[in-house]
Amino acid sequence: MRSRAIFLAGALVMVALLGGVTANSVAAATKTTVTWKLSSMTAGQNEWLSDLASTNSPGVKTWSKTGSCRFLPEGFKGFLSMGTGKSCTLTLKIAKSGKYPAKTATHTIIRAPSPATTTTVTWKISSLTAGQVKNLSDLAKTNSPGMKTWSKTGSCVLSPKSDPPKLTMGSTGSCTLTLEIAKTSKYSAKTSSKTMILALYGVGDTGPAGGTIFWVDMTRPEGSQYFEAACAGWSDRTCGFDLNEGSRDRLATWGCAGTPITGADGTAIGTGEQNTIDILNGCEDSALAKFADRLVLGGQSDWFVPSKDELSQVWVRREAISGMPGSDENYLSSSELSANLHIGMNVNCYSGCYIHIQKENNGYFRPIRSF
Repeated sequence: MRSRAIFLAGALVMVALLGGVTANSVAAATKTTVTWKLSSMTAGQNEWLSDLASTNSPGVKTWSKTGSCRFLPEGFKGFLSMGTGKSCTLTLKIAKSGKYPAKTATHTIIRAPSPATTTTVTWKISSLTAGQVKNLSDLAKTNSPGMKTWSKTGSCVLSPKSDPPKLTMGSTGSCTLTLEIAKTSKYSAKTSSKTMILALYGVGDTGPAGGTIFWVDMTRPEGSQYFEAACAGWSDRTCGFDLNEGSRDRLATWGCAGTPITGADGTAIGTGEQNTIDILNGCEDSALAKFADRLVLGGQSDWFVPSKDELSQVWVRREAISGMPGSDENYLSSSELSANLHIGMNVNCYSGCYIHIQKENNGYFRPIRSF
């Protein structure tokens, strides 16, 4: 009897122990958990509610909030939009579902500082002539409203207190400008420097051949930094324009219709001279290239037909250059487009219109040179 009693007592203890393990395991398996994934958001940042918290329960979820935030779309809690205040407190209520008990979890999201917008500086001028005066606002462009401090080294005079602030270029060497822009609540601080090269000629000046300087780029190789358009009246090898006689630019054809000219497809500034050489080498009937190549004007014989972009700058400076017709006329460039077409410009467009011109069609042209 005593042995049987001991056996029964041991069995009861074992059952109790097993029952406890099973109960604890069930409790652990059915516990509803909530894990918050974000602790901060920037103002205006939007996040799906499902990306803010995860749970193991399939129970119905109800969201509510207090503080600086809102649910979007209005009337439908799809995602959270952070406001401009300090924080937003979210409450997630999960209803009981099967073996998962109900759960309420609360979490505060802090508004994080918005990342600073990168301040940019774009320098608009790279060279000035001796004594040339420019407003500082014309030298550089920035997206930041931050306080600006200018400094300089080299051959120039800075007048930051004048109205408006100005820079006067010196007569020797170069001038290096430094622009410091202070940090604002939105824009980062920025320091940018630019060296202004002393140029012999400025845009609009009369060039050494009596024409008009229409482009200056001192970063180009020496010998091709200045671009000069032939003067009005160039076609009779003299400079002079009579408004009553109309345009004295010459009419010509590109030539070689149906024949592609190898190499004559440059369009950028600085490619017109090589285009003209390629046309002369590959097209015997190009009146356009021959007129430019044979021109001697102002003691200079290095004239060529402008490329597309060079012609565009001639058009931009047309008032200073003078002699270009104001009627609906086409001007030719040296930039070939195909075996039958080249790129030209119609001068009657307000902003200049690039057009495709048949090689056999007449058009006006204005020779240019670089030095």
